[in-house]
Amino acid sequence: MRALRVAANRFEEFRIANALAPRTWYPAAKMSRAAFRVVRLGSDPYLATARRLVVAGSILLGRQVRAHELWDVGEDEPLPTASALASRPFIAKRHLATLKRYDTAFDRVLHAEGLSPFFFAQAAAISRQHLQRLRSGENEPCMSTVAQIVRTLRRLTGKPYKAAHIFEVGEQLPTTDALVLWLRRSL
Repeated sequence: MRALRVAANRFEEFRIANALAPRTWYPAAKMSRAAFRVVRLGSDPYLATARRLVVAGSILLGRQVRAHELWDVGEDEPLPTASALASRPFIAKRHLATLKRYDTAFDRVLHAEGLSPFFFAQAAAISRQHLQRLRSGENEPCMSTVAQIVRTLRRLTGKPYKAAHIFEVGEQLPTTDALVLWLRRSL
């Protein structure tokens, strides 16, 4: 008689529902078995680990796997009403020219929305220093930080932002050539 498997988190639910055996998934993601087990037990993986798991899951299933299928990335945050958007922390036009810019999708979104990094950091409950490192691409966030950022953007702008709009979470199914290059870089 088989034991009933109960999923402890969204990642495990996805793995069980799609019949992905750990012994096939962790080698495809170029991870150790121990590191994969830590993720299965519900730890908060960093973006690079999450990206590897999303890409490997997409390859194994033959369909596009989305990060929100594996973790809570804040995409279920309801959009605010128009009255809630009135108190939004904008950057004054004269300060936009002096604000340091970085070539990351996250910084481009903040700039396009006219959001002050200082007020965004307060609203997202993360330090200004950490936000600056994320904006510059110096650090990659863990998945709970991605969820905080997505929820805050949705709340402040009223737009349906997704994690893939802000960070590279591996949601593009690679072509064969891109897959070979990705696997070579991952070794």
